[in-house]
Amino acid sequence: MHDRLRSARIQNHLASGQIINIANKMLSVLNKDLVEHNKRTAYIAFLIFQNYKMPEKCTLSNLVFLALYHTIGFFRTDYLYNVEDFDFSKLFSDENFIKDKYVYGSYYLEYMTHLEEDARALKYFHRDFISGESDVSYILSYKEVIYFSARMAFYFAQNKDAEFPRDLNELAPNKFNPEIVSTFEKINKDNFVWNKLKTGEYELYIANIINTFHFSKEINQKIQKILVYFLDFKSTATFKHAINTACFALSLGYRVSLTEEELQVLYTSAILHDVGKIAIPEKILESPKKFTPEEFEIMKKHVEYSKEIIKDYVSQEVVDAVYRHHEKLDGSGYPDHLTAKDLTPIQKIITVADILSALLDSRSYKHEYSQEKTFKILSTMSFDGKIDP
Repeated sequence: MHDRLRSARIQNHLASGQIINIANKMLSVLNKDLVEHNKRTAYIAFLIFQNYKMPEKCTLSNLVFLALYHTIGFFRTDYLYNVEDFDFSKLFSDENFIKDKYVYGSYYLEYMTHLEEDARALKYFHRDFISGESDVSYILSYKEVIYFSARMAFYFAQNKDAEFPRDLNELAPNKFNPEIVSTFEKINKDNFVWNKLKTGEYELYIANIINTFHFSKEINQKIQKILVYFLDFKSTATFKHAINTACFALSLGYRVSLTEEELQVLYTSAILHDVGKIAIPEKILESPKKFTPEEFEIMKKHVEYSKEIIKDYVSQEVVDAVYRHHEKLDGSGYPDHLTAKDLTPIQKIITVADILSALLDSRSYKHEYSQEKTFKILSTMSFDGKIDP
């Protein structure tokens, strides 16, 4: 009970919009074209929601969130081993391989985010439109809007120097809800939507829409976890390490009596500390042997990537804590060879938590160390003046 009460003190340091923007930047590292497609889809879906009467159970925030991540199944590692061969034209193929990606996405978003049953709309993504179905299930209304919006976004990406065809149904016969088509045609009068997409103005709209989202504390905590879950698209070991580091850091923070505000910064920084590893090649993240000097230099760049991903969305205190988690008290760390006088208590805690997790975790090139061996290594590093005793 005491642990639960202490955990309840931790509030979200990141707002919903900050989390979603960081998540999109992480996914852009994996596939920028897909993220841009998702943003365009979300923008069109937003416009339709504003002008088309959807069932009361449908919410704007869930519609936009679902649109932003409706292709989440395409970011899986097994699909990205041949990134250069990514065929954007297959997004709406009837191949089972493609359909499975959307089904996977529905489960992923149902159980890994706050969407719950609303995410099931993706299970029906390829189904033909049947009049009256969405009157029975509001979930199909999500599907109809997102599928139509995605097809419009897809057509734009393939035909940027043209405009939407006069008969939109030609793009996907039997797939569109006629009322949504009619609504969109009114919205797109004088090529309004097309011009917003072409000038890039839609991005500012989407950013503003995202920043208006204010979810409950419980939902926000669930959304924040995707910042760790997305690491699993690149490396399961990195995903586990991020979770363990955050838990160890928070536990240490309690034991050295950090304030509530400091605990918030500590936890957020620890959750984000390795997001940059999403930009490191899998062959290095999952290397079956210890790094060569060249590989280690590449791995060290993850702190730069992390900083680049989060810098526009979090406080400077969080940026510094993430960027400096490999610094040592004696100046032997990286990237800036800082010393004890340059590092804050929060930064020192994350360093220890990161090392503790790395030693206790199993990796592709090593088994987990015993507690005895782990504490011996930590004690030696402390004695040598590298980490805070």
